[in-house]
Amino acid sequence: MYRVAMSILFCLGVLTMGAALQGQDLDQKSSHVQDKRGWNLYTKVNSEVNINKISDALRRSYSLSSESLVRVQLKNRKESKFKNAKIISSGPVYVRSIDEDQAHKVEADDGLNISMDAYQNISVGPISSSSAIIIDPQEGGHWSFGGHDYTGVLYIVPTENAFMLVEHTDLESYLLGVVGNEMNYTWPLEALKAQAVVARTYARSKMKKKEPNFDLFSDTKDQVYKGSGGEIKKSIRDAVELTKGEVLTYKGKVFCTFYHANCGGHTEDAAFLTNRCSIEPLTGVVCDACSGTNNSCWTYVLSKDMVNHFVWRESHLKGEVTAIQIKDTAGYEEMHPNQVKKTVLLKFITSDGSIERSCEKLQHVVGSMKVKSCKIDTITLQENGFKFTGCGFGHGVGLCQDGAKREADLHHRNYKQILQQYFPGSELKVFTE
Repeated sequence: MYRVAMSILFCLGVLTMGAALQGQDLDQKSSHVQDKRGWNLYTKVNSEVNINKISDALRRSYSLSSESLVRVQLKNRKESKFKNAKIISSGPVYVRSIDEDQAHKVEADDGLNISMDAYQNISVGPISSSSAIIIDPQEGGHWSFGGHDYTGVLYIVPTENAFMLVEHTDLESYLLGVVGNEMNYTWPLEALKAQAVVARTYARSKMKKKEPNFDLFSDTKDQVYKGSGGEIKKSIRDAVELTKGEVLTYKGKVFCTFYHANCGGHTEDAAFLTNRCSIEPLTGVVCDACSGTNNSCWTYVLSKDMVNHFVWRESHLKGEVTAIQIKDTAGYEEMHPNQVKKTVLLKFITSDGSIERSCEKLQHVVGSMKVKSCKIDTITLQENGFKFTGCGFGHGVGLCQDGAKREADLHHRNYKQILQQYFPGSELKVFTE
């Protein structure tokens, strides 16, 4: 019930704000106060604010129907919900509660503290509210959180006993903060352009569908995003700008364009990842380009203690693990003999019984930097633990990033050819609002 109410509040509050922001100049119609915490507060005298004094980013955020608006939940290390947080701004910011038409211009040289009290009221500078609070930088300004710089509008959204930080920004700015964190900026421009299109399409497929208050996570749950207010390399800007608005579609609709580091010789059917029927562009293709790269083959030894603790937390068994067997696999008829099939199920044998668990479950618990993919070739018991050998890095669905780099670098393919290689049957279109 609370989430529904908040969603309605977001839509109604944001959509009606734009109409309210017509009228007097904020700086001319305000009284200046300096409070004991050192903030310079410009408190509105009346209920109207000149929209020309509000940044383009906030103006865009007033219309949630805008097709270019993306809402990203921010994290600080592993935390995504907070009791206290602090942002640093490059200059004055406008602060207001979403259910009020009063704005405060705030300067805080030492940063702006955000907190929630025992009554679940959020406090930011001169504002305290049980509803969402908006912080908007001046036009051309930015703000920092968790060591990353952002240019959009910050929404501080109350949740149960905590708050979320959600940046509202336009999609093309969002991509500037994604592409360089998902692919190395030194890679060929055509590979970067392919990454930009895939990241844009992925975001479009998620916008306004997942949660009432945000569209995308800022980590590997969706796409790694670290803001667009810091240094953006020229190659990243070029990749985003040269593909502006371009998305992949299938039968006229955008779809979830997954991607990963290395497919190990064949991309996977999305049905393995989503447990739903796949569509033609996501059914998997042969990829010869990624072989021989750093991630194409890997080995890792999981300690006996790590494997034992995995089994003990997953079952009632308490005996030592003596063997791990590949129980079930999935693959493709057209795979080359030297390619490795995806491991679906693993059997853990102990001194007092056995259990079966999915490879993905093991990956999730021990970490994907250890078991890099579920294309496991062999598992052998050694004195110091269980040695895993395998191919690929990541879930294997969609764009193979190492393959895209090689296709551009060695085979001189452009981004459109790369996209057709990994998403057969898809169409490249320019999204128009």
